[in-house]
Amino acid sequence: MKLKDIPSNYSYIWKDSISEISAQTWAEIFGTSVIKGYNFYKAADITSFSNVRFHYLCIYNKNRIKAIVACYTYKIDLKDLSKSSAIQWIINKIRRFFFTDFLCFKTFVIGSYPATCEHFIGFLPCLSESEKIIISNIINISIKKKAHEEKTGIVFVKDVRSRYYTEVASILSSDYTFVSSFPTNLIPIITTYPYPMALKKKNRKRVKIYQVKFNNSFLWEVSDECDKYIPVFYKLYRNVLNVAKNKFETLTEDFYKNLYRNISQSMFFLIARDKKTSEIRLIELIIVEKNKLIPLYLGIKYKDDDTKVLYLNVIFKTIEIATENHKEIVDFGQTSYYPKTMSGTFAEDILYGFYAPNKIVNYILKHTIGKIILPAIIPNNVYQKETIKTYKTYMVSNGINIINI
Repeated sequence: MKLKDIPSNYSYIWKDSISEISAQTWAEIFGTSVIKGYNFYKAADITSFSNVRFHYLCIYNKNRIKAIVACYTYKIDLKDLSKSSAIQWIINKIRRFFFTDFLCFKTFVIGSYPATCEHFIGFLPCLSESEKIIISNIINISIKKKAHEEKTGIVFVKDVRSRYYTEVASILSSDYTFVSSFPTNLIPIITTYPYPMALKKKNRKRVKIYQVKFNNSFLWEVSDECDKYIPVFYKLYRNVLNVAKNKFETLTEDFYKNLYRNISQSMFFLIARDKKTSEIRLIELIIVEKNKLIPLYLGIKYKDDDTKVLYLNVIFKTIEIATENHKEIVDFGQTSYYPKTMSGTFAEDILYGFYAPNKIVNYILKHTIGKIILPAIIPNNVYQKETIKTYKTYMVSNGINIINI
């Protein structure tokens, strides 16, 4: 299909601000979850990030928006998406001796700039198959055209959970190449096996040992008055960002302030204080959904002797809070697979999609991107044989594709 072949009752418009779309229309298409919600995305939209510009593709039929694709442009470094130290070393050598910007591209991204582990191609529910085909064709045409106009080197489809891969791939053209990226870590709250009783004996023992170590030195505090802690949190968040091997995005203090202004009723801080000095050593930002908790970002003041104690206990405490508040699941997000899995999380695969407007670059991407972005090595789950069936039943019934079960 070409632009001239679009049925006359369909049209599309690119909008440069989410304020040009009503919150009601956004909710009709993306649903009512906080993490995919209008106010969450708006917090990023109104923040002045360096070299980030937002774009919203709206597909109309008879003056009604039938689909939205949330996008942004920024410069991406493919080295940051690689989990291989050897590949990162090779890229660094090539940059040092040959091409300074090797594998750095101005990129047209489909997704959310802040990490959400969710894709942002949304259709109005209950569309007919013929409507979906027409709209999918319009999406493909208009995104490729926009990427060309923005002079971007590649199109990057961010954070497609494996359970949605077939749906997303059917919308986009076969020109896109998808690869497994950084899985997300999650744990269901199964009340028949209260945490950590479902874990193997050595892992239950590990939880108790580190809980005792934490209780000897630290205290927990839960606060929904996030505004007064944001400056401290941002400083601690920068500590984590500075040591991160893979940097997906760089957020600002203003973003966290805007987030609180927009979703204050759906977020809180989990804070760890030193027992003796009351110094804040860790803050975790947690998003509250109807049926789950999402620890979104973490900040730590690092010390050699107790950072591990703090990190493991924030996992344990988040699970405890979720259980007390009758949540079904905690979605711990990406990276840190070993400590999270040893604490009882499961891993759900997430895919990235790539397309280059330049045919030669796209050919190279198709044949090399899977060698740059390698599948993560995920440890086996640490559940007892008699309990794992219950967890597997929950995953299957909710369409969650776990790769370490």
